[in-house]
Parts: sequence; C-alpha cells; structure tokens
Amino acid sequence: LPTWGQLRRRKRNEIPEGLDIPSYMFRNVTKGGHWLTVRVVGKGKGLNPMGIGATVRAYKAGHAGDKSALIDRHDISIGNGYASGEEALAPLGLGRAAACDLVITWGKRKQRMTNVKADRFITITFTDK
Repeated sequence: LPTWGQLRRRKRNEIPEGLDIPSYMFRNVTKGGHWLTVRVVGKGKGLNPMGIGATVRAYKAGHAGDKSALIDRHDISIGNGYASGEEALAPLGLGRAAACDLVITWGKRKQRMTNVKADRFITITFTDK
C-alpha cells in the first residue's frame, strides 16, 4: 500500500506514489462532506506519545457506542507497507453530520466525547492516572 496524507492540510487524503520515476501525487478531488481529524496523545508511563494502536470511532451525535450509528472508524498506525507510512492521525469522514460522538479505545483505556463539532483537528490526551 502507498503512503497517504493530507497535502497542505486540505482535509482530504491524497496519495504520493514514488515507486517509479518520475514520482506522482494523486490529488483527492472528490466533493467533501464534514470531517474530523483526531490526534491521540499518550502522556505517562506505558503510553506512547503518538497514540499508535488506538482505535477512534465516530457515531451519530447522541449515539456513542451504538453499532448501528457508526459513521467511521480508524486504527492509528504509522506504517502500512514497505518503506511507507503516514501521520499518526485518525481522519474521519462524517458525511452530512455536523457533529458526532467519539469513542476512543486504546488497550484497556477508553474515552467518550459527545457532540464533537465537525470540520476541525482535535487532540485527545490519555494519561497514566
């Protein structure tokens, strides 16, 4: 799988491809809906600062944890193939939803956030306390 990321923080994931010469950048030109990008940060003993291994789930507002209301899900990692990777972020597509509920699971830890406004970058911090 190739690397992916948000070119110039334009809220849409794009794919650079550099296996051949010349290299290419595949721009995402789809019509956008609402979105939310989540960074998970660990502070304290046994928590990595990049949130690697966390799972972020977005649900319809008012329905956190209801499987039938799941909008999007992302597992945070930084590697997805040979010699490639991505930022340790969870980019979530929310479609028409202007807000959502989040459930972030990281090992045995879990956080819930309700009525999170769309179209922004947020940081969720886990501590060892």
